[in-house]
Amino acid sequence: MPTISHRLKAAKTGYEPWRALPHVGISGKEHYDMSKCTTNVGPVGQLFQIGIDVEDLDRSAQFWSADLGLNVGNRTGEYLIFEQQGGSPKVYLQKVPEKKMAKSRMHIDISVEDVDAASAQVEALGGRKLQVVEEFGIRWIVMADPDGNEFCLDAPHAREQMLQ
Repeated sequence: MPTISHRLKAAKTGYEPWRALPHVGISGKEHYDMSKCTTNVGPVGQLFQIGIDVEDLDRSAQFWSADLGLNVGNRTGEYLIFEQQGGSPKVYLQKVPEKKMAKSRMHIDISVEDVDAASAQVEALGGRKLQVVEEFGIRWIVMADPDGNEFCLDAPHAREQMLQ
């Protein structure tokens, strides 16, 4: 349901995202028809970097460095930034005082050649296997880092096929 601020923005710009109606396509997958959103406004921005909240910077730096093949760049106070890899977004860790309490609403998908071998590697690094998912003929594994942050191990382009 749109809030008052959303309604005011809609009145000024014609942008009404709540009017994007879900429907099921030929593939049987539900998706949103964005043509129902009328706007002449471009994107707000582009993906720049990914921040991961952690309890222990050193432990998490070792885990994510090995998991993603990244070199540690700068460490300043409560932040540790990895060196950027090609055209990929920057990845950084942020030490936070609180423990993770609930499932993340956003996660990282990591492309791997063999999800089972990658899962074993992640577990050897201190991660945990949370769930094996098989859906639409595609299989991936939901993992958690030592702080409980969820991420998925996917075969290359697996979910791209699912989402088409």
